[in-house]
Amino acid sequence: MDISKIPKFVIWVGIAAFILVVLYAIYTYYVTSYLPPYLEYFTYSCQYANGTSLIIITAKQNLENVTVYNFYENSTCNLGNINYGSMNACSVNNNIIIGNAYVRIYYTVNGNQYEAILPCQIVESKGGILSGLFSLFSH
Repeated sequence: MDISKIPKFVIWVGIAAFILVVLYAIYTYYVTSYLPPYLEYFTYSCQYANGTSLIIITAKQNLENVTVYNFYENSTCNLGNINYGSMNACSVNNNIIIGNAYVRIYYTVNGNQYEAILPCQIVESKGGILSGLFSLFSH
């Protein structure tokens, strides 16, 4: 087969298609490996102090049946539905596990239920949960 008989336009289209496929693969790998899936639906802020985790959730989409548990699921709070652009907050009793305090967040979007296990920032607090709330907004 003589490559010189293939029109240059066809060769350039093939090269461009190959480059686009490689760029798409790199982009897909980057997005799926570095961005946690929950970021499509909400952002959160969580602080742990004195055995309590304070969680604030801001919805990027309409969330239904949002429930927050501590890691062992023996302390819970129900946030219900959170509309797009809205915030809601609650606190759960919690413990430090291997240097971190984790919360489990269960939520439903478009009929599909999801779970996210998220770390909380550990802060030293002498004033209870209210001082933790104030420190969230002081940053």
